[in-house]
Amino acid sequence: MKNLKGIYFLLFTALMACGSGDFREPPTVIFGEPQPAEVENLPSFPKRIQGQFRGLAEGNILNISDKLIISTSEFDEKMSIASLDSNAVLIGDTLVEKNSGKKEQVLIQGDSLVRHFSYSDTVYRINFDNVLRKFKGHYFLNTRFEGENWDVKQLSLESGKLVLCSIRTKEEIDNLQSITETEGDTRLPRKFNLSKKQFREFLGKDGFREKSVYIRENGLR
Repeated sequence: MKNLKGIYFLLFTALMACGSGDFREPPTVIFGEPQPAEVENLPSFPKRIQGQFRGLAEGNILNISDKLIISTSEFDEKMSIASLDSNAVLIGDTLVEKNSGKKEQVLIQGDSLVRHFSYSDTVYRINFDNVLRKFKGHYFLNTRFEGENWDVKQLSLESGKLVLCSIRTKEEIDNLQSITETEGDTRLPRKFNLSKKQFREFLGKDGFREKSVYIRENGLR
């Protein structure tokens, strides 16, 4: 029979990976300073970019407030009532864990029940280690990575669609190598030091190609 604690752990791990994947994946490229260089830090996200957005691919939700981005993932699990372990008892539409007394409302479907799981994670908080800048109509989320190195993501809002972009491809690394006139290196993440002009050139060569698209659900516009 299924152990409830084991299920909690597995689903928690899966939700954390799905909901925070765009922010938690290790970078392929890092920079020697926040990007773009010589641009002032923003103290908060502007109101036009604040609100709630749902991912088109994974369905996770991003909630953007003045200084935070919180990612929330939701998941339904259907299981046979007969497979519940001895520590669980079903009373009407409430699942009760005997040892802890924890109660959970479920949906009954014949001889099965459906459980709903939700996990929220603060994936970005503007502070000393997370620097926000704006350049050429895009927002750049700089996150400190091992000392004085920085992982950078691009965030844009276009017609109600929030687009979160990362650097992932070999072509982007080759472009950065060409722009900075540096030697090749197979080790990841690759580190580059860019001037403001070089960063602009990288954007012009279709930098930040990996895209995750989110649709606005509600919030300030």
